[in-house]
Amino acid sequence: MSLPPTSSLFPSSFTIPIPMPTPSTSTSQTPLLIPAIGLGTFSLPTASITSIINTALRLGYRHIDTAAAYGNEVDIGQALRESKVPREEVWVTSKLAQTWHNPTDVNEALQRSLNDLQLDYAHQPLGGRPLAVVNPNTARPGPLFDPQILAIASECGKSPAQVLLSWAIQRGTSVIPKTAHDERLAENLAVFRLSDKHFRTIDSLASPTGTVRYLDPSNHIGFDAFNEQRDEPVMNNAPWDQASTDL
Repeated sequence: MSLPPTSSLFPSSFTIPIPMPTPSTSTSQTPLLIPAIGLGTFSLPTASITSIINTALRLGYRHIDTAAAYGNEVDIGQALRESKVPREEVWVTSKLAQTWHNPTDVNEALQRSLNDLQLDYAHQPLGGRPLAVVNPNTARPGPLFDPQILAIASECGKSPAQVLLSWAIQRGTSVIPKTAHDERLAENLAVFRLSDKHFRTIDSLASPTGTVRYLDPSNHIGFDAFNEQRDEPVMNNAPWDQASTDL
């Protein structure tokens, strides 16, 4: 779904175009709506993650993004149970580990995630890890520090993060900002419709330099997931594969 900048609508969710059956639906033709804003959980503090998730759900978050590789699915499952929010109200995204993509591994991997989460289903099992595209690096400041973003934020009385999140949603992208701070959890929900002028200004920021990625995933997964000349990982090493080999 893509919204033109002149649209008076500001989406709170996006329709998934391909119907997907789940245990909570009576028919496979029921459309699914993914919330426009979710909570990213990669590297959130283990000691406080259940509290963070519960606070987020209390504030109104209805999309939680996790992955087997994050090592926090058990804690997230506990938080979901503690929250008492009905299961059908929460969209849960999980991800296969990069080296568990052999078709014979998928069912086992997903079932392990569901067991850890103590859920009957996840809405959107994906591969890979999230990329923090607005984070700065040492080579170039990120969009949060761009002078034009700072100017728009000042003019609108919003934070740079709110401006960028609003732009992403207005263009039709579901976002999953991550934070461990209560005030930021609330702030990230306070998105708003940008004016046509501001929307187009942000839309054109990449024009002079081309698209820039602000996080090198090889630091986390050991290889460049975006290298088009080399498909990695080459080896598949799901833990249950090794167990069966040892028998």
